[in-house]
Amino acid sequence: MVNLPHSFNDIREKYDSVLENLSTISAISKNDKLFINESKLVIQPYSSTRSFVRWWNKYNRNDCMDFIGELYNSLSSLNIQLTTLSANLNSNVKKRKRNKIRRANYSRKLELSKKCKDTKAGLLHLMITYKNDQKFVNFINKILNIIDKMD
Repeated sequence: MVNLPHSFNDIREKYDSVLENLSTISAISKNDKLFINESKLVIQPYSSTRSFVRWWNKYNRNDCMDFIGELYNSLSSLNIQLTTLSANLNSNVKKRKRNKIRRANYSRKLELSKKCKDTKAGLLHLMITYKNDQKFVNFINKILNIIDKMD
């Protein structure tokens, strides 16, 4: 792995977290619900005791809505940070190393974009699960519109 400025470690950590949560959203099936555990989305499949478990553990869709909104905001800022990190490589960094870093960051941006687009099916399944909650449906539609506008 290439040695990068300290800020890269923070970006890498954020990148890994965003990718993991996007992968979770992509895996949502019909009737699944989500909850948050240690800053990670977790899928909760349908079961006869799910309502009780959700109530007992204080899992709710509003927390998930907030988390998903923050996740897609993080995705946007992460793309900007990767672009900025590549653009701000100074002349002290050898040209080959700069090019390697730029290519790696470009690949990361492409992977984020692909993962984001892959979440559409999971978001649609989640929207079907909560079809009677108009606020949640509107929220998911807003996220889907943002994804559709991505390059």
